[in-house]
Amino acid sequence: PLPAGVEPAALLGGKAAGLAVMARDLGLPVPPGFVATTSVCREYLADGWPAGLDDELRGRLAWLGEQTGRGFGSTDNPLLVSVRSGAPVSMPGMMDTLLNVGMTPAIRERLADQSGDAEFAADTWLRFNRMYAEIVLNAPRDEIAGISIHDGTARGMLGTAERVRAAARAFGGIPDDPFEQLKGAISTVFASWECDRARTFRAKEGIAAGLGTAATVQAMVFGNLDD
Repeated sequence: PLPAGVEPAALLGGKAAGLAVMARDLGLPVPPGFVATTSVCREYLADGWPAGLDDELRGRLAWLGEQTGRGFGSTDNPLLVSVRSGAPVSMPGMMDTLLNVGMTPAIRERLADQSGDAEFAADTWLRFNRMYAEIVLNAPRDEIAGISIHDGTARGMLGTAERVRAAARAFGGIPDDPFEQLKGAISTVFASWECDRARTFRAKEGIAAGLGTAATVQAMVFGNLDD
């Protein structure tokens, strides 16, 4: 339950507030998730990564594991998540959705075993690396796209992913630790509130600069896995 008098979108962002209505009020099968709220974003923008946020995230990830029967960072039954921004009001120019957060080579191999589809696992790995390089590390999209061409085979996609990872090292590198990947994604969501496009849109539309944006973390589902 939200604090008295707090509008859901003001705290959770518009996306998560809508998902809450779908899940709680309408009973729709929304993938489980949690929110790093706009208040956390404001704290981050003012003073950096908040003290205690690591522990809160680990607690929420444990809850998400209970809901899904999977473990974030687990090589036994891995849980991957998506991370997306959600401002209190609709705003173009914020961070793009980041998929497959939590990937590692060992987890990629486990996905291949669980699904029986090596190409699906390789595609999931490649998508994660490309998105992380472009969105979190801010590597030039044209450069990453130029080295992301492959022949559609698992071997081709794995080779492409390694080229992307090599190029990403010039921009800080893609973390091997799933938890550090998540922190990088959430930080990027929060920082996108102050990107040039967001500032320009707020000034044009008269949106208050102090609202902040939320980061929604949800269990991944894979529409490209099977029929």
